[in-house]
Amino acid sequence: MRKLKKIVALLMTAAIALGTTTTSFAASWQQNATGWWWQNDDGTYPTNSWQWLDGNGDGVAECYYFGPDGYMLANTTTPDGYLVNADGAWVELGIVRTRPAETPTPIETSENGSIPSGYNEDGISNIVIDMLEHTRAENAKYGESSKT
Repeated sequence: MRKLKKIVALLMTAAIALGTTTTSFAASWQQNATGWWWQNDDGTYPTNSWQWLDGNGDGVAECYYFGPDGYMLANTTTPDGYLVNADGAWVELGIVRTRPAETPTPIETSENGSIPSGYNEDGISNIVIDMLEHTRAENAKYGESSKT
């Protein structure tokens, strides 16, 4: 009888343990002793690629590079030559590159059609792009002085 009680207790413990170990996936950051990775809703993870992610749900996505093992690269230069900071976010001139987490704002122009507004598909201001592609004199429409 004692032996039967132990077997029943063992089986019940096993049943409870199995019943509580359900796998559920939701896109989110994951971490282990090796590093950080992004787990998609379906349980997969990106590899050898850049991903725009809004991991903290603030409506702003940052861009991260994931290596062949799926781990996020951090505080280094990516294989394609871009810098990522200690948090793994893509940086240019010390500034984390971001874009809206939702569908990017389409390129628009002002009423007279000469001043672009909004952001491109990479989240970069169209005005900044326009200024970089023109001379100081041409950028006077933004209030930049044409004097050196």
